[in-house]
Amino acid sequence: MKYDETLVIIRALDEQGATKYDFYLSNAPRDTPAKEFARVALAAHRIEEAIKRGKSEAGLSQYEVRNWLGWHHHQTLSLIATWFLVREAQRGKKWTPAITVPQIRDGIAMLLRVQYCCDTPSAIAANKTRRLKRNEEARFYHHKARNRLPPLRINQRR
Repeated sequence: MKYDETLVIIRALDEQGATKYDFYLSNAPRDTPAKEFARVALAAHRIEEAIKRGKSEAGLSQYEVRNWLGWHHHQTLSLIATWFLVREAQRGKKWTPAITVPQIRDGIAMLLRVQYCCDTPSAIAANKTRRLKRNEEARFYHHKARNRLPPLRINQRR
């Protein structure tokens, strides 16, 4: 198998006037203009800034998931919430939105469920059952790890 790659070297001056080199490998066609390589190389810094902002403002790094699907779901919603916050900041208004980031994430999740037909009564019931079971297992594990008996449920007490 043969791979065609282009080595892109970008030379720039830093704040002290020293020459700095950045090296990139690209799989773009050979006739790609140099301006396009420069545009993509500069976008890497904007992507890093967006991820840092997502970690601090939208909870991108605050996930507690049990599977890859949940991880991807959390990351996607956090990045969309970050995008929303950036767009609001770009509007230039100095008012504090009445909606919080978790509310934005829940709203986006609801819209995605409706769009992909995951909002049928059976799907909602299955999701709620799965979450309740997961939470119950987590509580049981929490008490087991501390060598204590889990408390009885209120509806089981008499």
